[in-house]
This record gives sequence, C-alpha cells and structure tokens, in this order.
Amino acid sequence: EHIVLFIDQFEEVVTMAAEADRRAFLAALVGAADDVSSPVRVIVSVRQDFLDRVAGESAELAALVSRGTFLLGPLGRRELRMALVHPAESLEHRFESEQLVDEILAALSSPIAALPLLQFAAHRLWEARDTERRMLTAQAYRSFGGVAGALSRHASSVLGCMMPTERDLARLILLRLVTPDRTRAVVPYQALCALSEGPEVERVIALLIDARLVSIDEVGSAESTVELVHDSLIYTWP
Repeated sequence: EHIVLFIDQFEEVVTMAAEADRRAFLAALVGAADDVSSPVRVIVSVRQDFLDRVAGESAELAALVSRGTFLLGPLGRRELRMALVHPAESLEHRFESEQLVDEILAALSSPIAALPLLQFAAHRLWEARDTERRMLTAQAYRSFGGVAGALSRHASSVLGCMMPTERDLARLILLRLVTPDRTRAVVPYQALCALSEGPEVERVIALLIDARLVSIDEVGSAESTVELVHDSLIYTWP
C-alpha cells in the first residue's frame, strides 16, 4: 500500500500556527517525507509569495522544498473552461451556448481570484439551472450579476440587509478573519463571540454563516473555528 498525504494552503503554518504547534507539525512532516523508500508521499500546496518563509522554517524543510518544488502557474483559459464545463457535463447538463461560457471566462480578470470566483459563480449558476432542459442559462447568470460581481455583490447585499449595529459587528468579525498577510485566518468561534458583549455578535456570525460568507466547522463544539468561505473576498470586495 502507498499513501499520499496532501496538505493544502500550507502557508498557514507560518501565518497562523503558534510557534510550538508549528515546530511539532513541521517535525512530523519532515519525518514523514525524509525516506524515499517509505510508502508515504507528501504533497503540500503553498502560495508562491510564502515559499521563502516556509523554506526558512527549518534546514530540513528547506532541503525537502528545494528538492521537490513544482511551480504551478494560474490556470489558463483552456483549463478554466474545463473546470467550468466538465462538472456540468458529467451530470448530463449543458450550457445554453458557447457564448455564455466565453462570457463567464472573459469575466475572470484577476488571476489571483479566478478559480474561487469561478467556483462561486458556477455554484450559483447550478442552483438556478433549468432542471427541465438540464441547462445552465444566460438568464440565470445575469440574475446574480455574473462572475465579476457574484461574490462581492452577494456579500454587499447581505450586509445591506443588516441593522447598523449588526454591520459594525460584521465588519469587526470579517476583519478578524483576515491575517496581516492578506490570507484567511481560522479563528475560534469563542474568540469572535468575545468581540462584543451580549448575544448580538453570535446572531451576526450566524447570519454570515447562513449567507455562505463564512464557514464553521464542528458546529456546536467548544472547539469550533470560523473562516472566510473564499480568499477572493479579500481581493474583490471593497
């Protein structure tokens, strides 16, 4: 048997983890990846702008990173088209026209947020699909503002429905969910609740979760953590 251990968003080991946790995690990781005869293979994905900081955490990790780095650029138009069209085709659905696909792809102007924006817009498009014709339509696409404004417009509309005090709390919460390095921060639910006294902050967190702007794991647990649902919120929502 062979095992592949895949660790996504590895930059969070230097942007969020406490020092003791980081040292223990990296030691375990190096131990898992230091023997080429082992049945374990380790793959990590890390943002390009954090590569130096990750490699600088330890000499052993730097040696592993330098030996096995694969630079992966942004998806090109062909790959983005595959990411958009193939999942629908696998469920026997089709786009209303090639022009609609081209319009969606043309709207992905930022390579940083292209894939998360495409993911969010495609999800909205799927929710509004024509089930009788098994089709994703231009009318549905226009109904939520297209790719460019899908997530940011949704976020703005959510805050627009809040009371002023709720919006103030939402701003505190959302800023707390971004690191100084402009990445998502995973924050304990209880730490967010401590931003303000009273039950209103919990209600605002619930509103943000229901609106799919933030996500929570282990709902109801004392160890629950909260994070932004997409990195693209950091870049595309003024």
